[in-house]
Amino acid sequence: MEIKSTTDKIVKILLNPPLGWKKAEFSGLKFGNVIFPYLTGILVLCFLSRVIGKSLSYLSISSIQHIMFYSLFSLFVDYLFFISLVLSINALLPYNDSKADKTKVGFLLLISLLPFYASIIILNLLPSLFFLAIISFYSLFILYWGISKYLKINEKRQVIFFTLTSIIIIGIWLILHFIIIYPFFEFFI
Repeated sequence: MEIKSTTDKIVKILLNPPLGWKKAEFSGLKFGNVIFPYLTGILVLCFLSRVIGKSLSYLSISSIQHIMFYSLFSLFVDYLFFISLVLSINALLPYNDSKADKTKVGFLLLISLLPFYASIIILNLLPSLFFLAIISFYSLFILYWGISKYLKINEKRQVIFFTLTSIIIIGIWLILHFIIIYPFFEFFI
């Protein structure tokens, strides 16, 4: 029952971030709950979409083992990406007059990154719909309102914290993909 009520709150946040974050109360959740079942479920869907999509696209020029290794490395990078984001953004909170809380930061990032993960799934399964990658920018909108209403960062520091968080998200994603994924799987985009 707790998963259903939490999922309903997540849907409300996705549909109307300013109001959804204002009413958001996730008090019984722990960081382990953020990782499993929520993040793990999303990343398993990303993994399956990569296996299916890359198999359909590249099986004529590559082997299934190579595609599976790519999907497994990407799954590892996605977990590493999320954990490093939570730790780095959580480390910024004390400098903004807030108490460090991995659970709050983890849930903020999980909900904020849902449109990004949805665009990854769509692009892997249907690469010709590449223009739908613009859905990823909705993540920044959700993140801004989450910082404002959920983390309750001081009004004078919200824009700076949002900018730093956005740079950290984009930077860590690019660094991990350019170091771990692209050197070994250069023909996958």
